[in-house]
Amino acid sequence: MCNNLFGGQPKDIIESNLCNVLEQGHLVDLVMFRNPFSWLYSYYSHNRSGHSGWLDVNNTHKFKSFEELIKAYVNPNFDWHIPTYKMGYFAACFNNKKEFVPKKVIFFETLKNGLDTIGVNSYGVLSGGIQPNKYKEHYTDELITLVSNYFYKFNNFIGYDFNGLTKDRVIMNGDEIKWDDVL
Repeated sequence: MCNNLFGGQPKDIIESNLCNVLEQGHLVDLVMFRNPFSWLYSYYSHNRSGHSGWLDVNNTHKFKSFEELIKAYVNPNFDWHIPTYKMGYFAACFNNKKEFVPKKVIFFETLKNGLDTIGVNSYGVLSGGIQPNKYKEHYTDELITLVSNYFYKFNNFIGYDFNGLTKDRVIMNGDEIKWDDVL
């Protein structure tokens, strides 16, 4: 099942864990969606455990700038290190029948309210120095256009633009999300 979902590529530990959850029939109750503009900057700038970029994307592809990452990401001919994430982080939420698996979606931009709504104490969860608007200073008009076009269906359906959520959302039911609406 997951070989189809992940393009038959070797899976890293995150993909393996997700595949195990899906293959064993367990439901993922909750996922978090994030503005794709913010997510891509985080993907590039993540720096932990000696990795440059999330899952070492910058070293793997020899990116020297955020602009290089964006232009490669939106290029349909560029061979991305994890094919599923080339479609967007949210693509991993679908099984190979193109069904959205999680029951609920909370949004990064309204995370505290979302956690409070589902009865999860957000104390301590929201630490770590995340600066929600830091990504904006790294985008040019050209990069905004490239990412807007690439994630057009997702942004339009979910309600994102460069500045964040365009719809007043805290939680969304997973059964509202269809493959053809976002990918």
